[in-house]
Amino acid sequence: MFVDNPHPAPQSALVSGRRPPYRTLPETTPTTSHLNILNYSQVVQDRWTSDTWAAYTSKYDKQKPKPPALGQWSFLCTETGDVFLSGCQRVTDIRSAIYEICEVLYQHRRDVDKWGQASRDVREYAVNTLETTFAEFRLCDTRGRMDSGGLCNTHWKANQAMRIVYPDWKCKRDSSNFQVLRTFCSVLYSVTNIAMI
Repeated sequence: MFVDNPHPAPQSALVSGRRPPYRTLPETTPTTSHLNILNYSQVVQDRWTSDTWAAYTSKYDKQKPKPPALGQWSFLCTETGDVFLSGCQRVTDIRSAIYEICEVLYQHRRDVDKWGQASRDVREYAVNTLETTFAEFRLCDTRGRMDSGGLCNTHWKANQAMRIVYPDWKCKRDSSNFQVLRTFCSVLYSVTNIAMI
């Protein structure tokens, strides 16, 4: 006869199949500096709002002869107007920081299937973290307008960066959870088979 252990060994959240309960996110300090577009070069001004960026890319695509393609991260630039290329170290640092933000969201049970589904406090956490860490995200209009989810889509550069990286992180996180679960099930299956012999 088996006796239930009154003090079972703690299981990790992944092995037990449970995640920690929903928690509030850590406090972040919003950036309050409102920058003046007139203090910057035309390169920065072309990237100031999502509308000016869309107009610039539309005009850029129509140029003859065809210029080199704009990269995925070309919406970001430094204060002096240096545009970011996809493989540069700064983009790598930004991607790493976004992965850390996503892990915090996951640990607090605040991750969503798509970045567009993120709640206001989740977006504020990500935006505040990115703008505090990387000055390039503050080089944009902070007013914004309402998006389809009824949220004010301010700080468009930080949200755009999250839209680029979040699906990649989500796919890797989901596949790693699946691998852990699959390994756990195969171990459980082999132990069960041995116990039956």
